[in-house]
Amino acid sequence: MSATSMMADDVGGYDSLGIPANIAAERAVLGALLADSEHHTALVEVQSVLRPEHLLDQRHQAIYRTVLALYEQGAPTDPVAVLDALDRSGDLARVGGGPYLHDLYAAGVAVTAPGYHARIVADAAARRRVLEIGTRLQQAAQQTHQDNIGGLLDMARTQLDAAAEADRQDMAPDLDDALNETFDHLDQVWSGEIEPGLPSGLHDLDALTGGARPGQMITIAARPGVGKSTLGLDWARHVAIRRNRGVLVFSLEMSRHELVTRLLAAEAGVRLTALMRVGGPDPEDRRRLIAARERIQHAPLFLDDAPIASFSDIRSRARVRDAAMRRQSRARGDEEQGLGMIVVDYLQLMTSGKRAESRQVEVAEFSRNLKLLAKEMEVPVITISQLNRGPEQRQDRRPQLADLRESGAIEQDSDMVILISRPDADADYKPEEDPSGDRSGEADFIVAKNRGNPTGTVTVLHQLHYSRFTSKAT
Repeated sequence: MSATSMMADDVGGYDSLGIPANIAAERAVLGALLADSEHHTALVEVQSVLRPEHLLDQRHQAIYRTVLALYEQGAPTDPVAVLDALDRSGDLARVGGGPYLHDLYAAGVAVTAPGYHARIVADAAARRRVLEIGTRLQQAAQQTHQDNIGGLLDMARTQLDAAAEADRQDMAPDLDDALNETFDHLDQVWSGEIEPGLPSGLHDLDALTGGARPGQMITIAARPGVGKSTLGLDWARHVAIRRNRGVLVFSLEMSRHELVTRLLAAEAGVRLTALMRVGGPDPEDRRRLIAARERIQHAPLFLDDAPIASFSDIRSRARVRDAAMRRQSRARGDEEQGLGMIVVDYLQLMTSGKRAESRQVEVAEFSRNLKLLAKEMEVPVITISQLNRGPEQRQDRRPQLADLRESGAIEQDSDMVILISRPDADADYKPEEDPSGDRSGEADFIVAKNRGNPTGTVTVLHQLHYSRFTSKAT
């Protein structure tokens, strides 16, 4: 097919067979690469966006692969060098010979934005991937029994997630871009323009950890009833209300009603028991509750207590919420801002719905996926986790990393692990016999892992009757 007829076929972003493509953009990219064979600025720009398989025309794929191979060898990438390499590989006749390379070169001299054209080609490739997935899903849906709809939905999410991940990898920044972005971020941190991490609101804990940073998986672990869910919700409340950053809380244990009740009690400083009793709280507490309701209502805090069938549910719901927040911020004319944090309460309640080799293997997969989600969405993911009975079998009852229940992978995947210990949590606690003195009302946050930062123990006050923790007065 001649170059002229190929361009004629490329109408409205589709080829003559109705396949998403832009052959003119493919030609523009290749022509720019051949025309800029001395400085390779076009190649550096295009290579970060485009892979050979993104080009629909097989001839263009062969030419692009040849240019990349020559560049990797440190050889020239001008039309003569490319022609010679294609001749030696036996591909010259297949790509249209020297006349076609000459046509590309001539067209490329006038191309001023090869990166823009490369993005057009990559976008067309992404549309082709989506169409292919749609065809496979249509075939699978026609063959799927009603009892296995959940499996079909999992397959759909997995394949679409894989396509989205491939698109993100296509746009991966080079090292120079990463260095520039990092220094820009550090400058903002040093100047106080932005915080290094999202704070919990507990001063000593924030001083030790630096807050929750994008890409981190933070595990909060304790035995039942000690306050791990309270700390996770405390952190979410502070980030959403005090920092106005979007927080999505997945609660696999408590209902949305229970979560809101705890939020109101913590924010207003009203006892949980007062909220639940007949007659309700006294007039002063009611005033505080109304003020707390106003603050919570206007905060970007989202509570999701829907049944979670698999990790892909968490991932897809988080993405939908993130995209919605970004659209809303753009509509308001504000700087685009999505989710700032995700909280999952709690890890051991997650289930894959698939047959796993063991529960340890299943939990390890959840843990790894949550860490990947943190990196993928560039937000901290706070994961609540159970501890085994190890602390109860030790005299001091203090938890250790080895007590993380069901999987050592949690320790490996976590960037930060906070273990909670409450001396007065034991029914037989006797303050007069405690060598440290009366520690009633105190809790220790043991930062047992803090990747790249120091570990240590922070003592706070627990006010579980308000469903919150507070910093210890100094």
